[in-house]
Amino acid sequence: MTGTISRRELLTFLMATSALAATAPMRPAWAEELDLTDEELDFAVLQFENDPVWQTQTMNVAPADVDLLRTARRVVVDKVWKSIVKKVTNREPSYFSWAPDDKSIDFRHVAVTPGDLRAASGNSLSPRFDDTPFTLSHAVLDRMAQANYFQLADDEKLVVALRGCNVVNAGDGLQDSVTLKEAVPDHRTYQCMIGVWDRATKKVAAYTGSTVPHELYMAVYQTWYNSEPRPADRWRTNMMPQGLHRKKVGTMYTSRPKRNQLPLSLLQDSPTPVLRAHEGDAMTVSSDWDTTSRYVGDHLHSGIFVNRPYLEFSSQGCQTIRGTNYRSGAYKKDIVHFHQALGLQEPTLDENDDYRSESDDQIIRMMMLSGREARLHAAEPKMAAMKRVRIGSQAPEGADSDHVVKKIQEKLGVGADGNFGHGSLAALLKWQAELQDYPEIKQDGVITPSSAKWLDIVEL
Repeated sequence: MTGTISRRELLTFLMATSALAATAPMRPAWAEELDLTDEELDFAVLQFENDPVWQTQTMNVAPADVDLLRTARRVVVDKVWKSIVKKVTNREPSYFSWAPDDKSIDFRHVAVTPGDLRAASGNSLSPRFDDTPFTLSHAVLDRMAQANYFQLADDEKLVVALRGCNVVNAGDGLQDSVTLKEAVPDHRTYQCMIGVWDRATKKVAAYTGSTVPHELYMAVYQTWYNSEPRPADRWRTNMMPQGLHRKKVGTMYTSRPKRNQLPLSLLQDSPTPVLRAHEGDAMTVSSDWDTTSRYVGDHLHSGIFVNRPYLEFSSQGCQTIRGTNYRSGAYKKDIVHFHQALGLQEPTLDENDDYRSESDDQIIRMMMLSGREARLHAAEPKMAAMKRVRIGSQAPEGADSDHVVKKIQEKLGVGADGNFGHGSLAALLKWQAELQDYPEIKQDGVITPSSAKWLDIVEL
């Protein structure tokens, strides 16, 4: 397959080729009208192993045909996806959208009540979507941490996740800076950045990932939740709020056989309320916050967990980085470089056929914010408008009762220990729910300079 490739040939090749070896039989009739039967769709699912093949190095496709090939891939995967949703949920697929800014838990606090959003130079900054590339560096990340009252060690190495952010130029490993741009998150494709911040060396790394659940699991969750009688609790699709979270290195698996294990995953190790969409086509400030669950299994792992080739990533609420599963005994794609940047040790099989690594049980914190906040901080804004209190915010050790985190906790009626954790966020969400008839207050789980005044706190 070199030179000029027809659309029919691309579609045929795409449907019939395994991701691991281009040896599957060709089925030209499949691509005639793209009106595939259930049997053909089932066959296509079986043929895919991890991702549909479209890489030029595997297919030896002429460069001019790459865009056409990507388009063909999207069309065919759409066909497979629609069939799978209908079979699993017994309803026509309704694609889940991303909430507009005024209804988003991630962007409302920036876009709706931005305050005096200006750079130190005095120039106004836009709180709305702007995909102009920007530079992310240690200095920018440090400003972000300070604005959110995240207390970090000078020699700490942590994960950085930016919801709604694409990688423009970053290389494979730790760099002095990387180039990113803001993106609109969605529940189908990778539209987030997940990387590493080494505070000791003041270097950063950035990789393609997602911090939101896939829409297939959202559809299945709503079907499960609204069933009468409701089946046994199996689907727990959710979205983790932005903030500072704790992870622990370990192996993630759905069953004991080694082929279903994902070693070097970062397992959720701190409790947090999560957002669930029991109905509707988006996760919004009007969706349902689950404040009773504490550990919901929102881990960080490679994007392809099990053989579901109709998904670009597999997540019910986990954070995912572009990569393969571990069935061959090795990862591929971005997840490999992510592990190297974190300094994680390669796993080996123990006597029980479980993967173990010397890095297991290591605690690594994850600072998850948004691409928009990163873009604004890269412009060196006046800090007053960017101050936030959210889960993971903390007063310094030995801080007195006048510290803003402790004062907010006191106003919310929780123990003013200076650690804004699960209980503090649950209390904040309850307070926001009681006041959400007022336009200024919605359930986004974030305290801004504007909403702090409703707690009689003059400034953050």
